[in-house]
Amino acid sequence: MDRQIGRVVAKGLSLPEEAVLKLPVLTLYGQEEVVMENAKVLLTYTGELLRVRTSDGILLVEGEGLTIEHWKEHTMVVKGKLQKLCWEEETR
Repeated sequence: MDRQIGRVVAKGLSLPEEAVLKLPVLTLYGQEEVVMENAKVLLTYTGELLRVRTSDGILLVEGEGLTIEHWKEHTMVVKGKLQKLCWEEETR
């Protein structure tokens, strides 16, 4: 769905934009846990790096001792010593 149309639909139906547009939602709990909603595909997974495809691009999670504690229905919970979260530059 086009973002502009999605925003109009969300506003008209009083729904959150992230739900209508399936935007990634990140919730941090200190430096030990991140909950990612609308995660699509796990591209890379090591104890120091996760790369996750979302509707907005590729999210990088860097840290130490990273583990995926839970991943179900597009919601991923990552625990460990979080050091950096950022969007990867996509080359086209």
